[in-house]
Amino acid sequence: MSNGIFQFVLAAIKDPRSVSTPFPTLKFLAQSLIKHSTLSQEHKVLELGCGSGAITKHILESGPHASYLGVEISSDLISYLQKAYPDNTFIKASADNLEGYVEDESIDVIISSLPWTMFSEAVQEAIIKEITRVLKPGGSFVTFLCLHALPLPSASRAQKLFKKHFSSFEYCESISRNIPPANVYKAVK
Repeated sequence: MSNGIFQFVLAAIKDPRSVSTPFPTLKFLAQSLIKHSTLSQEHKVLELGCGSGAITKHILESGPHASYLGVEISSDLISYLQKAYPDNTFIKASADNLEGYVEDESIDVIISSLPWTMFSEAVQEAIIKEITRVLKPGGSFVTFLCLHALPLPSASRAQKLFKKHFSSFEYCESISRNIPPANVYKAVK
């Protein structure tokens, strides 16, 4: 087991409510998120829910970018990320409160692996409002929902909130080669 996977599993065991699955994102899903984000080198990138860097690795390999900021709520994973990617910036913060870290309309692309279906409506709404605050007009937001969670009311509610707060929101593709399989979505401010 690679050190990143080990760190992710440890964090999932320590606080299972902070992750949507005990498995880190596989490269197929990470690559799909990056492809649909239309990420380019001049973009300022914000990653929400970095975990152990499964998506981070692919974001950074697709660069260099104008800037990169990773947000993670787990102190243990932040420590790991700072050692694994010492040339990049990671902050321990909740995605619903980036005030003081990220300026209004300063981000071109947001890539998220947050566990949307585990959040209450109030938390979903607060995170989406924060995303729209920091995202530039015309900026891209990509995320995913795991297929097994789609029947949950919280998944439907998250999709309705995405449609409400973004000028466009669309399903991009299903990634069956992830554990668990997931749908990728893209929104534009």
